[in-house]
Amino acid sequence: MRTLIKLSSLAAIAGLMLSVGCGSDDSDDDDGATSFGGSGGTTGDGGTTSSGGSGGTTGDGGTTSTTGTGGSAVGGSGGAPPDPEEPPYANSDCTDAAGPTDDVTGSETGAFADSADWHEGWTNFSTDSSGVDCSGTLTDLPIESDGTLTDDDTTLTAEDGPYLLDQKVYVADGQTLTVEPGTVFCGAPDGTLIVSRGGMIDAEGTADEPIIFTSVADEGEKQRGDWGGVILLGNGRSFKGEEVLIEGLNPGALGTYGGTDDDENSGTFAYVRIEFGGTQIADGNEINGLTMGGVGSGTTIHHVQVSTTLDDCFEWFGGAVDADHLVCFNPGDDMFDGDEGWRGTLDTAVGIAIDPVSDDPNGFEMDSSLGDLAPTSDITATNVTLCGSGDEEAGLTYGMVLRELLEGTFSNIVISGFNAGVDTRDDFGTESDPHVTLTNSMMFENLTFAVAYDETNDTNAESPNYDDDGGFDERAWFEGGEGNSFFE
Repeated sequence: MRTLIKLSSLAAIAGLMLSVGCGSDDSDDDDGATSFGGSGGTTGDGGTTSSGGSGGTTGDGGTTSTTGTGGSAVGGSGGAPPDPEEPPYANSDCTDAAGPTDDVTGSETGAFADSADWHEGWTNFSTDSSGVDCSGTLTDLPIESDGTLTDDDTTLTAEDGPYLLDQKVYVADGQTLTVEPGTVFCGAPDGTLIVSRGGMIDAEGTADEPIIFTSVADEGEKQRGDWGGVILLGNGRSFKGEEVLIEGLNPGALGTYGGTDDDENSGTFAYVRIEFGGTQIADGNEINGLTMGGVGSGTTIHHVQVSTTLDDCFEWFGGAVDADHLVCFNPGDDMFDGDEGWRGTLDTAVGIAIDPVSDDPNGFEMDSSLGDLAPTSDITATNVTLCGSGDEEAGLTYGMVLRELLEGTFSNIVISGFNAGVDTRDDFGTESDPHVTLTNSMMFENLTFAVAYDETNDTNAESPNYDDDGGFDERAWFEGGEGNSFFE
């Protein structure tokens, strides 16, 4: 039987406190015995942790109860998993070829804390097919020679499509693009949709009729990198300035972001699939599935899937937009990437790695600035499931890489299938006063270490054991978070 370490219970149950060390030597080794900070502690059986939809009750054996929200066993405030004796599912259940199994979606943990079926009907978990036909006659988009829309108000419909997206198409300042439910875009090389600063998009599909951006290639032959992706640009703040060129585009006003309006509304993007994208425009420079640069909090983003892309699924550069109910499937690199002073909330999201192509594909890759530039990236993430590929040949993978003075509040994050659960870097505060808090979260079936590598190497910067966070002890940090637990 796997051993569960109920971190929040250690202080309450003296019988479990046989050997707990949180020394300053940043010893994060969690291989073998159930110890903290490298010491050889053991676990007792104690009691279990109870959880409730509207109010917690005291668990047996003296452990501390937790509460859920929204009528589910685990809610936005980060509840404890319902079964403390075993992991809620096997990582292979999450990386199943047909998508996450009922064991995952019914686990009442992470992304499925409040609902088991929010992803059903509009998502696609095939790595080479989309279920839509791009082989027939395709409709050209109504654009000028510079790629901007012909009219200031343009509506695209499912009946008039599918549409060929074979070049960069811009929704320019003052223009509005309305995309009706069920509309299909068939992307070819260099095809990318960009909503420039001051442009608006109203793309609101439904669970039964999602809006689909897919590859023009035949069914069964679609692959990552067949076309570009979708880019939303706004006037929100970035610590890089007010005229920042988004990665993946050529210089020019249509491809820049940044400003002072964090409340800006760039429209609605909901019930949308973006698949088989990520055109490589230069060595190491690919377009993400959904890129958001300086997007303001007035913008609505929910129920979006990015799948089988060459680079990241979702990436935020500055701005203050929130996003919820996101699905990242089979990314080439990272699942969720936030940088340049993004100050938003990620709520209810699942990331599933199948066959990554980069050397360091991670679940979260969250950054700010070592130069202490403003604004600081300050991210709230709750109800998130991150499933690594479980493949030791996939490169060095972490459930979360948190660095460069990032700040944030994370809760109910479930991580499995990576080399290790987390790697903090640079100045991360102290274990008792960290820049990012993590509560009611779980790590299991990680390949090398359940939580973090033992960072005792101070000479080889290429080693995962390299001390790259000034002695910060990820294990002690994880232990200090209320409700956190892991399985060896």
